[in-house]
Amino acid sequence: MKTIAIIGAGPGLGLSVAKTFGRNGFRVALIARRKESLGKMVASLKSLGIESKGFVADVMDEQSIINALLSVSTEYGSVDVLEYSPINMEFIPPSQVTTAIAKRTFEFQVLGAIASVQQVLPDMIKNKNGAILLTGGRSSITPMPMIGSLSLMAAALRNYTYILNEELAEKGIYSGTVTVCCQITPDIADQIAALYWDMYQKRNRVEEIFGNNLRMEKMYTAIATATGGRNGHVKSDNGVLDIQVRAPQSLGGPKGDYLNPEILFAGGYAACFDNALLNIIRAEKIKAGTTSVTAEVSLGKNEKGGYGLEITLKIKVPGVEHSVAEELANKAHQVCPYSNATRGNVEVKLIVI
Repeated sequence: MKTIAIIGAGPGLGLSVAKTFGRNGFRVALIARRKESLGKMVASLKSLGIESKGFVADVMDEQSIINALLSVSTEYGSVDVLEYSPINMEFIPPSQVTTAIAKRTFEFQVLGAIASVQQVLPDMIKNKNGAILLTGGRSSITPMPMIGSLSLMAAALRNYTYILNEELAEKGIYSGTVTVCCQITPDIADQIAALYWDMYQKRNRVEEIFGNNLRMEKMYTAIATATGGRNGHVKSDNGVLDIQVRAPQSLGGPKGDYLNPEILFAGGYAACFDNALLNIIRAEKIKAGTTSVTAEVSLGKNEKGGYGLEITLKIKVPGVEHSVAEELANKAHQVCPYSNATRGNVEVKLIVI
C-alpha cells in the first residue's frame, strides 16, 4: 500500500487531499502543528475506512519536520507522495517587507517545502517513483501588492516545483503544483484534491491554475443583447450577429433545428481553444497538420437544484505523436480564455483523438 504525507494538513484542502488519495488505496500521514486538529481529521478519515495517523510538526522548525517524516517512515515505510500546503496570510505591502519578515515568510513557504522534499527524496530516487505536490496561490503568477512578502515566496515555490520536475522526471519522480486563484470552500477543496489525483496519475503537466480570480488587462470587449430568453432574439452591437434562438426540444422547445445558447457557446469555445492550440504549436515550432477542435456542451440539473454545464473538447492534431498532441492540448488549456473562465466552475474534459 502506498503512503501520502500531507504537510500543513488542515480541515480544508489537506483533508480533501487525504480523502481523495485514501479512497484510492493510500495510507495517509497527516502532519500539522495542532494535535487536537490532527485527531479530528484522523477520526474523520477512519469513518470512511481510510487508514491514517497524525504527526505533530511545525514547518518553521526544520528538525520537527525531519522527525515527523522519520516517524512516518517508521510507521508506514517510504513516502510515495508528498503534498505541501500550509496556509499563511500576512497582509504586508511590499514597501513594509523587512528582511526579518522576508526571512520568516521564506522559512514558512519555501524552506519548509525544501526540508520536506529533502527528507522523502532519497527513498523516491531509490524506488524510481514518487510525486511531490506543492500548492501555491495566484500571487505566484500575478503581482499582489497587499501580500508583498507572500508574493515573493509564492513565486519562488512555483519556480522550485518546475525545476524539480525538470531534474527528476527522468528518475521517475513527478513534481506538480496547483496554483489556487480563488477562495477555498469545501467544494473547491474537493475539486483541487481531484485535480491533484489526476495530475499524479497522468503526470502530463507541471501546473494547473485553478479559479478565475486573476486580474486582466482588457484587450477586446464583445457586446450582445438578448430578449425573450431561450425563445427570443440575440443581436450584437455591430449587427454581425442578429439571430432568433429557441430552446432545444428536450427543454420544451419546438421541433426542428434552431440555434441555442449551448450551440453558440460550443462554437465560441471550439474556435478559441483551436486558436490557443495553434499559438502553442507556432511558439514551439512544431510541424503539424490542420488542427480541429469539436466542443460538446451539455446542459443539465446539478445536485443543488440549479443547472450547470459539462464540456468535452475533442482535439485533433495530425502529424504528431499522440503524447505530443496531448501535451499541446494541455498547454492550450492553460492559456485559452474559455478554459480559464470555466476552470473551477465547469468540468471540462480533453480528449485527443
